[in-house]
Amino acid sequence: MQVYAEALHYNVTPLVKHLEETPQMFGELVGRQQFLSRVPRYKENIQVLIRVARAEAVAARSSSVLICVLRTEEEERGLCHGAGREAAVTFGPWTAPPSAADLLDCVRMDIQSRGYTVSLEPHPPGGGPFSRSCPCFHTLTFTWW
Repeated sequence: MQVYAEALHYNVTPLVKHLEETPQMFGELVGRQQFLSRVPRYKENIQVLIRVARAEAVAARSSSVLICVLRTEEEERGLCHGAGREAAVTFGPWTAPPSAADLLDCVRMDIQSRGYTVSLEPHPPGGGPFSRSCPCFHTLTFTWW
C-alpha cells in the first residue's frame, strides 16, 4: 500500500498500473474502497472518532468511544431506533452487500493505518460507561501507552 501511494505521488504510471493488478490492491480499490464510498460520512466519522478519543485521553492509558452501526434503514427505524443519538458517530445505513462486521473491520484497519492502537468490541448490555444496550453499539478502545 505504501509503495502504491508513493507511485501515485511521484506519478510512476507503469508501476501504478502494475500494482493495481495485484490481488491486494485490486481488493482494496475495487472491493473495500467501493464499499466505503457507499457508507455515508465514512471518512468524516473516522476523523470524529479520532478527535473524540484524543479528547478523552487526558491522563488515561486508554479511551473508549461508543459507535453505532446501522446496516439497513430497517435497523435505523426498528430495534435501535434513536440509538445513534448516544453514540459519538453512527455508520450507515448503506446499500452495498458487506456486513456490519465488514464495516467494523474497515474502521479498525483505517484507524490502525494512521498509527493508532485500537480494539473493537460489541458494547455489553447494560455495562461500561454507556447506558444504552443495543446490538448496533460497539466500543472502540484506543490504547495510548
